Amino acid sequence: MSQSLPCRHVSVRKADVATLVLVTACVHWVWEGCLDLTVGTRGMLVKSRYVQAARTTKAARRLDGLEALLLASVAVREKDNGVASIVNRLLRKDSVDPWGRVIQEVQRYLLGLGYYSEVQRKGLGKLLGKELVPHCDRILPLQGHVGKVRDLLDDKTFQ
Repeated sequence: MSQSLPCRHVSVRKADVATLVLVTACVHWVWEGCLDLTVGTRGMLVKSRYVQAARTTKAARRLDGLEALLLASVAVREKDNGVASIVNRLLRKDSVDPWGRVIQEVQRYLLGLGYYSEVQRKGLGKLLGKELVPHCDRILPLQGHVGKVRDLLDDKTFQ
């Protein structure tokens, strides 16, 4: 399934967008010092690598949105804290469109920050509820930060 980027005529896969959002949220918590990530191996015959997360003793500053949900998904028991398990808990298996759910969570957060507004649909569209309309004058300038995020994700301290 694909998703149109706001204020751009570009369509991307929902899974790609949601994955990048989740990776960025993990990096955010590492950068804040609230989460440690380590790479481990498992399996006796066939070895596979995985990323393990652990909460640190540093108290997280209060956040809303996906970052808060992600940090709350880190279980108390360390063996349940493979990043794949954390993401599965966050996405919930009962969700029909888990990647879309991640994107919707981000959009709701951005709505609260004024990057979107809700508009009542007309006609039969009312059955679908309100539509989120992006404020392109606020969103497009954020494109300049893509390089900073990419540099942070490429930073060797997070690998």
